[in-house]
Amino acid sequence: MISIWARRPFWTRTLSLGSTKSGCSPKTQTSPTGPSVETSPSSPASPRWKSSLSISKAGPMTPPSLPRLLSGFLLALLVATPAPAQEVGIAQKLYENALQLLRNGKPEEALKGFEQIYQSYGKSPQAPDALFQAATYLYPTTDLDDLGLVGREAIQKALPLLDRIRRSYETSPRAPEALYRLGLMALEPENPRASSNEAYAAFTSVANVYPDSPLVGPALFGAAVSQVRAEAFAAAVEDFSRLFEQVPDFAVGAKA
Repeated sequence: MISIWARRPFWTRTLSLGSTKSGCSPKTQTSPTGPSVETSPSSPASPRWKSSLSISKAGPMTPPSLPRLLSGFLLALLVATPAPAQEVGIAQKLYENALQLLRNGKPEEALKGFEQIYQSYGKSPQAPDALFQAATYLYPTTDLDDLGLVGREAIQKALPLLDRIRRSYETSPRAPEALYRLGLMALEPENPRASSNEAYAAFTSVANVYPDSPLVGPALFGAAVSQVRAEAFAAAVEDFSRLFEQVPDFAVGAKA
């Protein structure tokens, strides 16, 4: 490469250096009625020069400057996503207002408030709480003895809310509560998706994933009852044994 460069005339080397620095095609003369015409007396264009010439025929492209791109992106980001502190503050106010509406006997308005939180502020700490409050208003059952007291429509509305907590907020304190109620729902006679197997899976997940939860005892009892309903009696005995070992003071389990 060096020897070939040395044999080239000086003016050719000067032109090449200019092209390299500016990133342009060889020196051209613009025609008032047609495309650019090359006037350099150099040898036929190299592949790189041919590419430059083809671009010049289509007209120069002027990309936006980097500062303009960055400023536009940052502006759009700021408009679309509120600051975390601002988002949490809004969600907290909405949550307190929805709870107050619930206490004042206005459940429909409260449910709309909870929905606004988990739909618009899903990343806030109040989102799983809002989901849980809405779900437990629709499905207040907390014990196996109370199965059958909630209608099908309420169950179908509450189920996806609890399931969203299970899927999207695994580390929330509401997660084991949601799982436990999903287990209860799976045993509901009015639930069209009732399944002893699904109930067992939900109950055992509480005990396995959240072993420090105060719901471990009720969940293990629910798992054993699910096995009884499925007529898996040997497995039910094992679950009752696990209940007695892990939660020896669980009264309902001891009576069973």
